[in-house]
Amino acid sequence: MKRIVAFILSISFIFSLFSQSFEVRKFELDAANEDALTHHRFDKTGQMCAIVMVRTALRNLSFSVKESGIIEQVPFVESNETWLYLSPIENSLIIEKSGYETLLYKTPVLTSGKVYIMELFEISEKETIPKGTIFIKSTPPKATIQINEFPNGETPKFVTGLKPGTYEVRLTAEGYNEYIVNVAVSSSKTTDISATLIPKDSIAAEALQKATTSQKHKLRSSEKGSHGLMLGINAGMSKPNNYTANFYNGLDANANSINVVVMNTYQPIYHQAIVEAIGYEFDSLTEENLPMDMSYNICYDIGFYGGWNFNKSNRIFVEFNYNQLKTTDLFLIYEDLPFAAEPRYTEGKIRGIEDRFYINVGYCHDFYGGDFVRWYLEGGVNLTTNIVKKNDIHIENKNNASSPLEYDIIYHGYRDMNDQNYQNYYNIRQGGVGFGGFVGAGIRFIFSDMVSLDPGVQFYYSNVNYNVDRQWNQYNDYKFWFQAFIRLTFSNLW
Repeated sequence: MKRIVAFILSISFIFSLFSQSFEVRKFELDAANEDALTHHRFDKTGQMCAIVMVRTALRNLSFSVKESGIIEQVPFVESNETWLYLSPIENSLIIEKSGYETLLYKTPVLTSGKVYIMELFEISEKETIPKGTIFIKSTPPKATIQINEFPNGETPKFVTGLKPGTYEVRLTAEGYNEYIVNVAVSSSKTTDISATLIPKDSIAAEALQKATTSQKHKLRSSEKGSHGLMLGINAGMSKPNNYTANFYNGLDANANSINVVVMNTYQPIYHQAIVEAIGYEFDSLTEENLPMDMSYNICYDIGFYGGWNFNKSNRIFVEFNYNQLKTTDLFLIYEDLPFAAEPRYTEGKIRGIEDRFYINVGYCHDFYGGDFVRWYLEGGVNLTTNIVKKNDIHIENKNNASSPLEYDIIYHGYRDMNDQNYQNYYNIRQGGVGFGGFVGAGIRFIFSDMVSLDPGVQFYYSNVNYNVDRQWNQYNDYKFWFQAFIRLTFSNLW
């Protein structure tokens, strides 16, 4: 018989060595959760239960309560949650699982109709973390202690078994202002708190009340300032896509053909004047004589910005920007000679100038980076309108270097070949409206509640139109281009 008892005790000892256990690592109030009010249950006394949401990866757990019993237990397998409906008192919760040590966990006093979160974890040697301690004393003594909103006795007291982390310690005493401090707890160390509570009728309490009121006023002012009208000024530079620059190269396929001027189409006197200036006769200019890869110069932008802030992070806006594009290149006038003769040529300049106006309507989101620096992303739709201002040529005059020949090659409408009066033309507007979209990013440097400097960059995918006539409607494909800018903004204007 003794051998059987010894064998049973040995088996029990070996089982206890290899049995596993678990612990509660988190139990706190979820103040914003109103599930207890929506999915309410009542205990035997008619009080509304509190919900304890048990979150754990462990399966087949058994829960029971000594004092009042579990009113209802609802498992949610897909979210690893079990909802326990408990009476609003202090409960001794018994948690069991086959092959594990039974855990007895005493909950704080639960509040009727509130939701609490309890996280349950399996304990292993690797997961065991040395706990920390807080020693709390106060003047006056016997102040009520709350740690992370849960009661924890009175001062002076050692609060042990705390996992490393930050805890909110709140001390209250009748006739004194509340004392709140955040404490960082380290493993295997004791953190001391020595608190002096201020009487409610003291001068120091009045000063504290004024400081608190002032801080709340500033906070309200800051929140108010995050709404309303924003205005600004844009300045920067852009690099348009060179695709449309060849509109100005003088090809016969373009609206503005160089041969209309230099080859007697309407004004024979122009051709004769050019022949006299360069000293030889020449034939019409072809693709080989004209630039086929014209490009725009980098141009400068200026504009206005207006937005409406919904809050500190989100706003809608509209901006108007203007720039003037310029492109210049060379063309060649070859002497009209027999095939075997040595060619001779003269260089001329061809130029294009146009005004562009950009209207952007978009949405912007600020990402918090600090009180004085933030970064933002924006995007929206773009409307571009352009007007051709010049398309002309310049030819050196060998007879008078100080007076080069200059001719406007802009198409002014169809005229009969016998019409030699150059004043008989139509005032045709070369230009049109294009559409597209844009995205942008940048950094906001905040100097005050009203003033900030917002450098950034925008990338566009849009087109422009040169609606000269139906037969010339090219250069309207969608292309990428970008713009860099600095924006000075004034917020909280209304």
